[in-house]
Parts: sequence; structure tokens; C-alpha cells
Amino acid sequence: MLTVAIVSACIALCSSATWQIPHGHDLKVIVDNGFKAFDTNHDGVLSFQELEIVYQKEDLNHDGNLTLAEYASYWHTTQDVLAPIYNVWDKDGDGYVQPDHMLDYKHLLDPNGDGTVSLHEYEHYMTGFLECVYGHGEHGHGHNCDH
Repeated sequence: MLTVAIVSACIALCSSATWQIPHGHDLKVIVDNGFKAFDTNHDGVLSFQELEIVYQKEDLNHDGNLTLAEYASYWHTTQDVLAPIYNVWDKDGDGYVQPDHMLDYKHLLDPNGDGTVSLHEYEHYMTGFLECVYGHGEHGHGHNCDH
């Protein structure tokens, strides 16, 4: 679910050997493009159903457990690029991410609790999350990124 929302931005951001993400306007453009990619019905908001559909596609063997290998394979990149994001969602460290792992973070993506994610909500969460996970900020879930 929420994993999907982050990966498209990460792929675009983290393709270099140093995995440095852009700042400011460049990061906003990448995050906005991720939003547009997941808004499959083009209504200007993301539903959690839209995000769930992509999670199901990432789970290549359809067993309900997303592994890092599946995640990287689906996004056509290496495991080491996506491991910082994946490890946030694999909160128990068992090597599997299940949809219910992401439910703990739903309130962060949808802070007003209306059941949809606006572009503004998406930008706010994703930019902070990516900056934190890849070392440029103090928001998100990574090291030193407590809420």
C-alpha cells in the first residue's frame, strides 16, 4: 500500500551510486509525478484502494507477503537502493511486508482521516519521508526521524 507511494519517487531519485535525492522544487516534481502515477482514476486524490492495487502487483508470487527481492524486481532496481524504504515497512524484521504493516502509517499519509490522500497530503508526507530515509531531513520513519 504505502510502500508503493514511495517507490516511484525513490526510483527516480536514487538511481545514482550515492543515492542522493534532489531538494526543493526538483523533489516536489518527482513526488508529484508519483502521485499522478498512482491516481489511476485521475480524480485528483488517492484512495487506499488505488495504493492496495499496486501493493498486490508488487507481490509477484501473490502470497500476501512482499519480500525485498519482489519489491526490487517489480521496480526494476537493486535491493540496496530500496532496502532503506523496505526496512521501514518490515517493522518486525522478518523479511516480509504485509498490507497490515502499512496500516500503522495510514494516519500519516491521510492526517485529516477523510479516507483519501490529496496531492498536498501526499507531497507533505512523501518529501519528508524520502528526505529522512535518505538522510536529508528529520521527518519520516528512518533513523533520527521520530514523529
